[in-house]
This record gives sequence, C-alpha cells and structure tokens, in this order.
Amino acid sequence: MIKKYTLITSLIILYFNSSYAQDLYKRNESADVLSYIFNLTLNDDNNEIIGESIIEIDFKNKNNFSLDLIGKSGIYGMEITAVYEGNENAIYEYADDQILITPADVGDNIRTFKILYHGIAQRGLVIDTTKFGQRSFFGD
Repeated sequence: MIKKYTLITSLIILYFNSSYAQDLYKRNESADVLSYIFNLTLNDDNNEIIGESIIEIDFKNKNNFSLDLIGKSGIYGMEITAVYEGNENAIYEYADDQILITPADVGDNIRTFKILYHGIAQRGLVIDTTKFGQRSFFGD
C-alpha cells in the first residue's frame, strides 16, 4: 500500500515539474539553424568586444527570421556593424533587441549569414580584475 502511494506521489511530482520546465520561447518553424560560430575579439585597453557570428540556416520556406542581440543602451549593449548573406549585404532591420533578416529570393535553401557587431556586454561576459590585479574575462 505504501509503495502504491509513493509511486502515485512521485508521478504527480514529475508531472508538475515537467509542466513548469517547458521552454516557451517562440520558435521559427520555417527555418532550422544548422550551425553557428561565435568569434569574439577582446582587449586589455577597454571593455569593448568585437563580435562576429556566422550562422548556417536551412529554410523550409523563405520567411523572415530573427536573432536576438541586446542593443546599445547607455554604455552597455551591442551595435551592429554589418549583416551579410553569403558575401552580399543582407536585408535586415533592427528593433526591440532583435535582428529581423529577410533572406534573398535566389539560390539554395541553405544560407550562411554573418553578423558583425561591437559593444560592451551587459551580461553573460564578465570583464574584471583578479585579486592579483590582472585583467580577466569569463562567461557567466
């Protein structure tokens, strides 16, 4: 009898925990990200980083898609330097911390985009000095 109640209680706990752990981020069902590479250039003179993101996407249909990038507000956030589709300038808009990219109508369904940006990270990358006075960079 005790085993039965323990099993029922465990199942109820698992059910409620799994319902709270759902990922509710809005997905773009018309595109699949196949790969991405992030290159960051750091320096010891200031806290600005230079970023390059290379993203390969397989489009199921040629709809717009968006990427998150926290924009510059005060001293923190990123500014977009350029967005490329292959080797050409991409058609994009930037608003509300999202880059909205419109893929070109020509070519293959698999496309490569490069986003160049720079700025001071608001969160995620901690730039500080160690207790020995040396500059330090680490991901949070």
